[in-house]
Amino acid sequence: MSTKRWSIPFVLVILVSMLLAGCGPAPTPEVIKETVEVPVQETVVVEQTVVVEATAEPAAEAVEIEFWHSWAPDGVQGRVLQRLFNEFNASQNEVFVTPIFVGEQRREKITAALAAGEPPDVAWIAGAGSAYYDAGQYVSMSRVWEVLDRSDFYPALLENMQFLGEDIAIPFENSNLAMYYNKDMLDAEGVEYPPGEVGGWTFPEFIEMAKIFSDAEQGKYGWDPLLDWDIQVHLFWAAGGEMFSPDFKTNLLCADTPEGDKQRELMAEALGYWIDMLFVSKITSTDVGDQGFVSEDMPFVISGPWAMPRYLEANPNLNIGVASLPAHPETRQVASYWYQKALALFKTNEEREEATLKFIKWFYSPEIHARWCAEASYLPITISAAEHPVWQEFVAEHPYAQVFLDQAPTMKRRPIGIPIGSLGGGMLHPVIYDGATPEEAIENYCLDAQALLDEFWAMRP
Repeated sequence: MSTKRWSIPFVLVILVSMLLAGCGPAPTPEVIKETVEVPVQETVVVEQTVVVEATAEPAAEAVEIEFWHSWAPDGVQGRVLQRLFNEFNASQNEVFVTPIFVGEQRREKITAALAAGEPPDVAWIAGAGSAYYDAGQYVSMSRVWEVLDRSDFYPALLENMQFLGEDIAIPFENSNLAMYYNKDMLDAEGVEYPPGEVGGWTFPEFIEMAKIFSDAEQGKYGWDPLLDWDIQVHLFWAAGGEMFSPDFKTNLLCADTPEGDKQRELMAEALGYWIDMLFVSKITSTDVGDQGFVSEDMPFVISGPWAMPRYLEANPNLNIGVASLPAHPETRQVASYWYQKALALFKTNEEREEATLKFIKWFYSPEIHARWCAEASYLPITISAAEHPVWQEFVAEHPYAQVFLDQAPTMKRRPIGIPIGSLGGGMLHPVIYDGATPEEAIENYCLDAQALLDEFWAMRP
């Protein structure tokens, strides 16, 4: 192997004060039904992009802006978003915002819209969209900080929305992963509930517990990991693994150094857990999904706080508990991936940009942001929202949220805009689909991982 060396500044540390926050009771969501197949009053079909029209008509003098997102309009988060936007539109006549559902092809649709000279005003972006920023397509964050108080945002979340040290987008989703379990299924087998405290149980202990509910020959599995390579990286991080050098110029997994040997050993161990879970313990399969958890055929699933209202809406009889992620057996550490979702403001014209900033100021006001977090089941982005009675009351009434808050200091991130290579297709998939050894899978991953990183830095000024 060739390369340089490194260690990894991946840790996302959330302020301790966030862990003491709570959230208030959310109003009953207003149900908004729509369909994509048959155009009706509430839905417009435009190349599979759903425009859910607001309940009021824009005032003649209002500047109309679009908010592009990927929450299903008839899902929990989509309905909360629409209700909040309706409130904003009804509260004033200067700006009228329309949420537009663009599905999972948001990157392709945004790119096409930019090419056509018709960008969205504001969009929900995964990973902050550094390529758009690099191309000069974002409104300057200096204008955003004129209407929002930058010091009100948790510093670690701001850091996670930076590209090479520069703020490029507004943090929007704050969440991590924990272990959901079905209390009734565990009770039926006399299995004790997993501990809620961080580091209270280990991954091998979890595997033994899940085996009680698994019978691969009968198509029964104890666990849906939901996100394949995320779990692999969680195990790697929890063992003390690091992927990048401090300057992000070397992929340690591909470095021909003693440090590289150490990181490859830790990643091989993480991949080995997958081999155990799929082919030895057989507690999961490549084709299970969390529908088995909803139907009460499977007791465990890993997911984020956003899943709780969806699960309970799909099956109100679910008796759900939430525990911290299982820890690494030696380090007793937990590492949860931080989901990098941002709001990006695109350049349009002065009038629309000013209108978008007015809307953003409203959306991040303490009460509105606290309501969004409580009703959509995310963690607060701002200190003022975390301290607001709405959020405080929510956590008091929904103890599961505290598990995610307690895990906040364990959250880790990947660097914005810097290529990390194909952790899934290049490393994990050869193990679970092609029978590759962990060492062979890491070697396959490194065929282009460092080259991609070198190419990225060669293009920087």
